Amino acid sequence: MSWRESNTRTRSNIKAVCEIERTRSNIKAAEMRLVTAMKMKEAARAAEVVAIAEIKDVTRRRRTRKMLQEEIPEKIEETAQEIKSNRRTIEEGLETWSERRRRSSSYKGKYKNRRETVLMDENGLDMMMNGDGTASSVTVLKPATSIGQILSRKVLLADESAMMMNGRVSLGQIL
Repeated sequence: MSWRESNTRTRSNIKAVCEIERTRSNIKAAEMRLVTAMKMKEAARAAEVVAIAEIKDVTRRRRTRKMLQEEIPEKIEETAQEIKSNRRTIEEGLETWSERRRRSSSYKGKYKNRRETVLMDENGLDMMMNGDGTASSVTVLKPATSIGQILSRKVLLADESAMMMNGRVSLGQIL
């Protein structure tokens, strides 16, 4: 082998080695691009899932608002109808109760011990009718007052006179 041939082989070997290294680096770059593309695709899917969830949430809110706007008047109407029906039943019950009370009070009147009406003249005397149709006057006694009532009156009068001496009277005492 000559020097040229060996030199040519060496050059071709070097070119082949360089070509192999370039190919390896291209493969590594392609692998890195592939990994990056896969990660970007994964991130895009995650972003899409988040966006879909947000869209669903917004549409649910709109639906619930619309549903609430539709349901609120319906609920108000139902409640108003319930109130009316309850009011009717209460009124009916009150009417039946008052009718029963009237009926029972009309029967009780016959059996009660009635007090005769007392006629009083202008002097406070009781005017009783005698059997012959004439009226006789009888003095009406006032109810008896107890010693405690009399003493409390005296204490109250003493307190009032003491207040008058001071000259100061609170609004609560006046009332």
